[in-house]
Amino acid sequence: MKIIISPAKLLDLKNKVPINSYTKCQFLDKSAELNEKLRKLSAKELSKLMKISNDLGQLNYERNQQWQREFSIENAKQAVYTFAGPVYKGIDAYSIKEDKILDLQNKLRILSGL
Repeated sequence: MKIIISPAKLLDLKNKVPINSYTKCQFLDKSAELNEKLRKLSAKELSKLMKISNDLGQLNYERNQQWQREFSIENAKQAVYTFAGPVYKGIDAYSIKEDKILDLQNKLRILSGL
């Protein structure tokens, strides 16, 4: 069984994750291609394109500028710990033991361009 969920607008970039294992995005080449195009847009253009507030547009503009193709545990964070919307609060990844997180990795798919 596969579980498919969407990303969240709200992110938790402050809390430290309890595990060091991670996997790389399956479509990293496509993510890099998408980010290359997004980096060329202004914050205002992003707001209009994504139908989000100017504040979120600015935040996403800054994130796009900082995005790196090469990542590690030092400069990135696993998606299930990063997204902080209602679905992710329901999953509560911080309460799940590492072996179960690794099981979840085989079942959970997060549809995100980046």
